[in-house]
Amino acid sequence: MRLNNSIMNFIVKIIPTVLQLFLNFFIIRVYLSGLGDDVYGFYQLCTQTITHLTFIEGSVGIAVSYAYFTAFATLEKERICGLFTGSIKTLNKIAAFIIVFSVGFILCLPIFNKDANIGFFYSASIFILLLIPFLIDYYIVLPYKYVIDADQKGYKVSLYYDVSRLIYMALGIVIVYFTKNLAISLAVNCLLTFIAAQMIKNKVKSEYPWLKRQDNPNYSFIRDMIYILPNKISLVITDSTDVLLITLFLNYTYVTKYSNYNYIALTLTSMISILVYSSFSSLGNFLLKETDINRKRNLFYQLNGFLYFLAMFVSTTYFLAVKNFISNWLGESYILPDFTVGLFALLLFVKISRWAVILTSNAAGLYKETYMTYVIQSILNIVLSLLLVKQFEINGLLIATILATGWFSFVITKIVFKEVYKMKSSTYSIGFAVIILVFIGYIFGLYQLNEVFGIYTSGNLIGWTLTTVIFAILNGTILFAIFIIFHKQFREFMMVLYHHMMKILKGRK
Repeated sequence: MRLNNSIMNFIVKIIPTVLQLFLNFFIIRVYLSGLGDDVYGFYQLCTQTITHLTFIEGSVGIAVSYAYFTAFATLEKERICGLFTGSIKTLNKIAAFIIVFSVGFILCLPIFNKDANIGFFYSASIFILLLIPFLIDYYIVLPYKYVIDADQKGYKVSLYYDVSRLIYMALGIVIVYFTKNLAISLAVNCLLTFIAAQMIKNKVKSEYPWLKRQDNPNYSFIRDMIYILPNKISLVITDSTDVLLITLFLNYTYVTKYSNYNYIALTLTSMISILVYSSFSSLGNFLLKETDINRKRNLFYQLNGFLYFLAMFVSTTYFLAVKNFISNWLGESYILPDFTVGLFALLLFVKISRWAVILTSNAAGLYKETYMTYVIQSILNIVLSLLLVKQFEINGLLIATILATGWFSFVITKIVFKEVYKMKSSTYSIGFAVIILVFIGYIFGLYQLNEVFGIYTSGNLIGWTLTTVIFAILNGTILFAIFIIFHKQFREFMMVLYHHMMKILKGRK
């Protein structure tokens, strides 16, 4: 039943995500033409900075969700209410910290905008309007969302937020196109976010009428949160620090170029993460209850094989298609060199490939065992980025992130295999290194094919779309056949997925 809920969570989430992806392509083009490189680059900087400020929430969410697993397994209502109250008080304190820190950032805006024609009061208003929806999440939405997500029923409320987001995006395109004013668009988002927050809150309260605040909050999740925090800081540094460094050492034009390629890569990553993390509660429940170590190992290798396939398919398609898309979408001036695109694709591949290990680590609650790994990854990423950014610019930042991520993947795999699967990770790590080499050879072959046959030479988006659809089908078919033939666990995973999809379609549970 929980696996069926996981599939429902994925289905309900993936459709709005695809629509948001579609609208975002229009948003970026309209925002760039209507606002210019400086304002758009500043908008990207603010978005990444707020991501930095809100990283603590992720550690709260994972820690509370892990505590909820066992409580929902036996439906301990009093304990759930205690955790609910503890999460409210904790999130309120974090929100207060974010507000204080934001004031400091606003006072530093003249430093970031020293080479840009952006006024202080306008830039401050943009940052505040971007921050407000996050604060609404902290004060209203998240405590309720943690409860329903942990019970694997997140699909019942996710559409409220997703629909409000889609409405905002559509209105934002119209507003910026006609008024050239980003602040008005962001103010509309604040209003829509507040409305969606109230709807989510009311829905969860109706789903769990017994969910009440208690006089004695349960803070048992704080211990895990402390160990998860380095995890979230590391992920933020890996995904978001590049924009800050580009702003400080280069300029907003580089920010815009980097952000366009990175946005497409992150969007693809997000879509796949919905598939993976919709199964987080199911996997956590399985690891808590399953005593057969061989079944645990088999599930891991099945999921890992599926993610290898997805990583190979998505990253190779991205590598070959993205340059021509950027050219037709935004213009030749925003194109990056082939080597840089290859680095983006390699980083995308590594991130997706490692998710089976990270998902197992989180589901098994290995926060204390892995927190130093995240800390060292963050330090390594920052140091390498600072050493390489001036000489190699965007390439230097990507190389730094790939090296830090690769080191992290190797170390955390050793920990997960030792603690969860009770075996050495050397064979798995060698296989991971081999598949990276296969990936590099594969994209090099694609590059040569494109140079010889001109696969992507279209001068418009319609031609690009047709070419990409044909290439994706051929590429996916070839990779699918390879994995079906040579990867036993991938075959097993596809059979399990097929049977469960058939059960859902037939209404069986």
